[in-house]
Amino acid sequence: MRIEDALTRWLINSVSSEDQDAVRRFFADFCQKRLSGTDGRPPQITYKARSTDRSFKQYTGVFIKADESVSFYCCREVKETAKSEALKEENDQLKEGMRNIVTHFSDGIAAFEVSPDGMVKPLYATENACEFFGYTEEEWLPLTERFTPLEEFVAYSEEAYENFAKLLKTGEAEFTYFDYQSESERKIKAICSEKEPNARFSRYVMLYPVEGSSENDSPALPENRTVSIRTFGYFDVFVGDTPIAFRNKKSKELFALLVDRKGGYVTSEEAIGFLWEDEPANTLTLSRYRKVALRLKSTLEEYGISDVVESVDGKRRIVMEKVDCDLYNYLSGREEYSQLFKGSYLTNYSWGENTLGELIGSQEL
Repeated sequence: MRIEDALTRWLINSVSSEDQDAVRRFFADFCQKRLSGTDGRPPQITYKARSTDRSFKQYTGVFIKADESVSFYCCREVKETAKSEALKEENDQLKEGMRNIVTHFSDGIAAFEVSPDGMVKPLYATENACEFFGYTEEEWLPLTERFTPLEEFVAYSEEAYENFAKLLKTGEAEFTYFDYQSESERKIKAICSEKEPNARFSRYVMLYPVEGSSENDSPALPENRTVSIRTFGYFDVFVGDTPIAFRNKKSKELFALLVDRKGGYVTSEEAIGFLWEDEPANTLTLSRYRKVALRLKSTLEEYGISDVVESVDGKRRIVMEKVDCDLYNYLSGREEYSQLFKGSYLTNYSWGENTLGELIGSQEL
């Protein structure tokens, strides 16, 4: 569908009649490069449009420039407060209203407003974007009604906080994320509306798929697939001489938990108690855990060692016979392994202190 046709359909179906000409001019002026931002802000327009409850509400629209030939249009309702259900309706409407416009250029993933002091408010997101940031859709909706500190906002993401901070500093970045629907790696690009932060005004960030990114980009399987696990000190896993590059810190922690359990099954509820110590097992954390477990499975498959973890009815365990682990060697009691333990264990994870105490206690006997 051409952008002109998509715009006309959207105007007729959603925008109030008294604002349609102004919005059409706004789009035309932008396409003809006759628009310019004010006071460091990108071009914006305010208008009334029909919401999902069929009433007219006020919206603000903004263009976010990706490069010289691609820009994205994002909009949100202008209001002070909202209930979760109203937020869900708004987000649904934004998905429908933006789809015809945004997909003319690319499959839009997410858009955010970032305040001068680094606070983030989502404007629009597809489901995969929620997963990229580590949220379920139910957890995501309340975020759209308030500003959240960047470090808190990205706490559950597969990417490190430093990478997002770098994005805001440099104006653009590229990330790799795991698409749980296709169970494959994807790449997305993030760009800011203004490359340099302004001390007084917000910036806008758009995330969208990188064209030509492959869903089948997997590392070549190592010839030597002996799985070596190091627990004394920092937790690491090697396939042959190659360290496994866990792109998701929680999936690595889940694997460490399975190793610590020494072949015993770990239930979903038990795993949640370790991975998210301050959160109860409920529908939200169970959904988050299932995605972490799926990510772990995908990572092990990439390296051709998926058989080292066994899953039965949602419970998982490490298959001890298929790995070479310093902990298991030390506990075997064989003389050649008696000096492996030097007093540290799973330094990455606080919950490893229980096993650490047992190991220290056994030395003192």
